[in-house]
Amino acid sequence: MLSELFNDTSSNRIFRRGEVVWAALDEPIRSIGDSSLDIIFWPGLIVGYHFQPQPGSTPNCYKVQLFCSSQSQIYNEDQVLPYRGFILSKVLKVKLELVRFPPDLYPNVQNFCNFRPLRKSMSDLESSPELPTFDAALLPYTWAIYIALYTNAFFLPLSPWESSTRSDDVPRSYFQGLFLGPEKFWLGDMVRVKPESATYPERAHVGFMDEGDDLLDLNTTSSSPAFCRIECITIDKDKSGIAKCSVAGTMYEAVDSTGRFSDPDAAIHTFRSQPVPASISQGGTQSSKSSFLDFAHRDLPPPPPNKAWKQLSSTGKLLRFGAELIAGRYYPTILSHPLIQIDPTSPEVLDYLRSSKGYIEREDGVDTLPFHLSLAGLEKGWMNCSFTPRTYLDSRVGIMQSSEQFAAKHLIPDTPT
Repeated sequence: MLSELFNDTSSNRIFRRGEVVWAALDEPIRSIGDSSLDIIFWPGLIVGYHFQPQPGSTPNCYKVQLFCSSQSQIYNEDQVLPYRGFILSKVLKVKLELVRFPPDLYPNVQNFCNFRPLRKSMSDLESSPELPTFDAALLPYTWAIYIALYTNAFFLPLSPWESSTRSDDVPRSYFQGLFLGPEKFWLGDMVRVKPESATYPERAHVGFMDEGDDLLDLNTTSSSPAFCRIECITIDKDKSGIAKCSVAGTMYEAVDSTGRFSDPDAAIHTFRSQPVPASISQGGTQSSKSSFLDFAHRDLPPPPPNKAWKQLSSTGKLLRFGAELIAGRYYPTILSHPLIQIDPTSPEVLDYLRSSKGYIEREDGVDTLPFHLSLAGLEKGWMNCSFTPRTYLDSRVGIMQSSEQFAAKHLIPDTPT
């Protein structure tokens, strides 16, 4: 499992094996008469890394298996977006909500899993002479969208290292990594935290706690996004067998890089590069908790543009909270992605951040700016969190199979009345 961690976190990769992403189609599937319905990105699963970069591109490439498709493709990093980094246009979303399996074909729907949205995939010897039509793509695309959506309901801990029992006799297991919905986390990662946790109904059970399990109210500034450096991942199973995931770590917020904030004594951390220990980079195994944590406690990632890290929790004291309060991974370089390209110093961004408007509905759909700013740590972490992962499954394959089944049930044709 340490080799998986090294492969995931080396080479400054943005994405990780097993994550759900949006892959750009080689050619959009056009809708006749309404470009807002065009299918430009298709959801899929990263199933491997590839080391033959295209000339003039980034060195990181990924093998992506497209959902509801027999096709997989090698994608350069510049052609892939995080799952939370793309949102359907409003008109396309409305269109997809009405799609159902044809009654005369249900339940024999597996043929829809072999759709070919690409003109040419990695296994094709020749390009297809024609792209599929929008009408032909509509059902498999809808099914693929719902498969990606339902992955948000599940979580899977990775690489167990220790077990213990809490004071109330509830078994507790410790892990080094975590699949949470579409994303994958490791110890040492900086994650975005959902704001205003006091408004969440689960706060009574999974709010921020200190080592004595006392609920705490973090003194965050109202305009600053909150983050957690994960230093502990645990699973507690009650007597009924229900598994609950919690994380513990050091809390931060991103503040004005001038350093003028309310607490002049707050610790400000800046990014410093630090090499991976040789015992790990050379493929060695490490079984002790302390040696793994030496690697997990790598220095902080760079803060968001024009920001600095302000530590909120006391040094050496971890805060624990339910994993459902994690908004997602932090992507410090996402604004420079060729498919996004947002200048954090532009008047549009500065006006937005000053206005604190949050989620914006426009006549032509949802403004994507807040979503991308949230991924980059400039907006609070509530963006594009449709589901709260509450269901434990014991394999990523099981998660994908369950997501496909739930998605198929969503598309069952309505019963005639």
